[in-house]
Amino acid sequence: MRPVRLEMQGFSAFRDPTVVDFADVELAALVGATGSGKSSVIDAMTFALYGSVTRYDEKSVAPVIHQLATEARVRFDFDVADQRYTAVRVVRRRGTGASTREARLERGGEVIAGDARSLDEQVQALLGLDVARFNKTVVLPQGRFADFLHDKPAARDDLLRELLGLGIYQRIASAARERAAQARTRADVLAQTAAVDADALSDERLDALRHLVAEVTAARTRLAGVIDAATGARAALDRARRDAAERAQEAALVHQVRIPDGVAELQAALDAAVADDAAARAELGRTRDALARAAAGAAAGPSLTELVLLDREHAEAAALAADEAAADAGLAEASAAHEAASVQAVGVRAALAAAEQAVDDARRGLDEYDAQRRAAPERAAVQAQRARWAHLAEHVAAADALERPLLRAMARQHSAEREQRRAHDALAAAERLAPARLLAADLRPGAPCPVCAQVVHAVPLPFDAIDDLTPWREAVARADAEHRAALAEAAAAEARSGEAMAARKRAQADVAGLPRPEELELVLARLDLADAYVAGARATLDAAVRRRDEQRNDPATVAAVAAERDAAEARARAEAACQALARRRRTLDAALAG
Repeated sequence: MRPVRLEMQGFSAFRDPTVVDFADVELAALVGATGSGKSSVIDAMTFALYGSVTRYDEKSVAPVIHQLATEARVRFDFDVADQRYTAVRVVRRRGTGASTREARLERGGEVIAGDARSLDEQVQALLGLDVARFNKTVVLPQGRFADFLHDKPAARDDLLRELLGLGIYQRIASAARERAAQARTRADVLAQTAAVDADALSDERLDALRHLVAEVTAARTRLAGVIDAATGARAALDRARRDAAERAQEAALVHQVRIPDGVAELQAALDAAVADDAAARAELGRTRDALARAAAGAAAGPSLTELVLLDREHAEAAALAADEAAADAGLAEASAAHEAASVQAVGVRAALAAAEQAVDDARRGLDEYDAQRRAAPERAAVQAQRARWAHLAEHVAAADALERPLLRAMARQHSAEREQRRAHDALAAAERLAPARLLAADLRPGAPCPVCAQVVHAVPLPFDAIDDLTPWREAVARADAEHRAALAEAAAAEARSGEAMAARKRAQADVAGLPRPEELELVLARLDLADAYVAGARATLDAAVRRRDEQRNDPATVAAVAAERDAAEARARAEAACQALARRRRTLDAALAG
């Protein structure tokens, strides 16, 4: 696979539209400060192909969306076997999670996968790797380089077998074993048949048996060839596995190589020591010449005392030359030992420096996440705002719950008022009709009316007289009592509803100017994510510190550093001895001059 063009918007660190063009590029390096989005470029390629990012949960796509964006869009153009492919994925935030809104794979303008599942299947079939093996062999995310080296042998074998195409040898071996089993079966049949008396067999049967024997022999020959091929393939797989482990170890060693501090100073000191040695040898030659001249002078007749003193000084000079030679040899031996110890300590110091660098990187990452978390709002304040919204919801529900009882009480009050009016009207009518009915009972045709004194021409239809108004009065009493009860119930319901509405208004005023509940939930989700990042960074720092301390306290590391220190001290002592001898030699040269 060869990347061609990558387009991102709202993905990870890239909120605005960003394009990375790999066309006509043979080698690309992503360089930038921590947090600038280098890893996000690789994550975008992996996400476009497989719909997941290795440093996040493979089942969750919400973390890839930029914190200030509602959706993430990635388009990745790449070439496989001279064919241009385009993978597109779009995910949109929904509540506290996210879902894939669009996923497709195109080839030459033709859509060959139109959803996330088919896109994953097509990419895996096209590249021959699932997302886990793609991350282990192609991407190698941060901190995952050693995963392949430390993976289980069976998993490494499966991966190497897929990468090197050695699965065909397994299929060949399986087919060969099947054919061998068939051949053995036929051979057993032939062996049983061969036990029959040859005279009882026909010529045709003998020819058929000879043909089967030839086929079995040829099958065994082919089986031997297949077994040899499978053995060679297995050996090739073992060699590939060993080569991969050696290359990984060599790469790790190459990354650990660092030029130690003080090499230039040591080289300058060594050059100075060589120059001093040459000067000392020249001085030794001059001393010997002086000795010859002194012998000539002794022959000329100096005094015995001078000769004795000169003899002692010459003896000391001769002994001093031997001491200087021994000191020079000791210095050379100490220098060689120091250089050897320095070479042994190079790898140890490089490993210690790498461990220290890992601790510094982890500490900077933790500081960055801590700064982002401190810049975020306090969780208690956000939860308090959310509680105020919940308080408002409770008052709204309470006010709504009291509205129906208030309506029922008001309806009861209106009904009681109508019933009260009807009862009072009925009592008034009964009270008006009672005297008239009593008079009508005594009317006679032709007699005068006791009220108007006019002659009664016709008596009204007979009707019952109202002697007792108690039923109407009892109905009025009942209507009055019902009306008073309805008024009390309506007043109480209205008071409760008024209190609930007042509490609702106070709760609404309390949340005025606050973010909406969904916004507060989003802030809490981001705080959870920030806390998770801080916890992960702190765990990474703790692990780096543990690895650094283990490296510092490793017996091999301590021994290498101690050996280098001891060798340096021995070399310093040897250099001091050589310098003392040189000073004494200069004193003797001055005394023996001439």
